[in-house]
Amino acid sequence: MLSTPYGDAISVNTNEISIPVATLAFAPGYVAANLATISFGSANDDTLYHRRVQSVDVVQDTSVIVKTTAGDVLSYTGGSTLQITLADSTNWNKQASCTRCSSLNVHLTPELDAAIDSAVQAFGTPNGRKLLGFSCW
Repeated sequence: MLSTPYGDAISVNTNEISIPVATLAFAPGYVAANLATISFGSANDDTLYHRRVQSVDVVQDTSVIVKTTAGDVLSYTGGSTLQITLADSTNWNKQASCTRCSSLNVHLTPELDAAIDSAVQAFGTPNGRKLLGFSCW
């Protein structure tokens, strides 16, 4: 058991999973409404960006646009690609289904679990879900 120097137990289980940013297009509204931070990788995966969210625009089951407080934009408009554009206009594409490419942490609910299944179908992920998350192909 993990404990403090005073013998108090430390909880490490937050019941959160990581899902790709593009999954927001299929997720229940409360997920986008409560989103505070996101992570995404650079074009060559050398840099991992951690950003605070400024706004999230969702067209249910169709698209999502996430703007960060740094001025970056992540957009998913269908298919298997997530487009990432930094504030300096540098841009690249990542797989929409990849949690290493872009991710956010959420509390899993039955409603969100069903939305993840919808996202997997929309992304055309050949290997489907791995445990509760996604895989890159």
